[in-house]
Amino acid sequence: MLPIRDHNPSGRTPYVTYSIISINCIIFFSYWGNIHDPQIINEFFSSWALIPYNLTQGEDLFTLITSIFLHAGILHLAGNMLFLHIFGDNLEDQMGHLGFLVFYLLSGIGASIIYYLTAPLSPIPLVGASGAIAGVMGGYLLLSVSYTHLRAHETPEHRGMRGRREKKKGGGGG
Repeated sequence: MLPIRDHNPSGRTPYVTYSIISINCIIFFSYWGNIHDPQIINEFFSSWALIPYNLTQGEDLFTLITSIFLHAGILHLAGNMLFLHIFGDNLEDQMGHLGFLVFYLLSGIGASIIYYLTAPLSPIPLVGASGAIAGVMGGYLLLSVSYTHLRAHETPEHRGMRGRREKKKGGGGG
């Protein structure tokens, strides 16, 4: 079962989340037509994906970021972007636009470094936003626990204010 939305309304437009989704889609569709041509796609991924062996040689440090915006197929892209769309808006609302962008990128870079540390001599390219999405989901989980805890301790006046705010916005988020 795949989620299609959450029930925590966000208070502002998630411009960074929408931008990251757009950038990922634009990049993917720029090479999608060649995804079944091994020569072209291998050359493309050799240039932009994270290859642990290259990092060990002190080369291609920029791929710690570029690999986060590459995907191996349409379902890989769709799954990552679905989860980003659902969970990213609430985190962006809480962290602010710049804070969320930094958090997203650091989550992706951190996941890439962990992959590198497990196999520093591997020639196998790493692509995908899954590490960054895992960070977003972890942040959302912490936010949800905090949100649930706060709602359990709110006063009747706060519940009434929250209810009016949610009605005005039209209900759930993401």
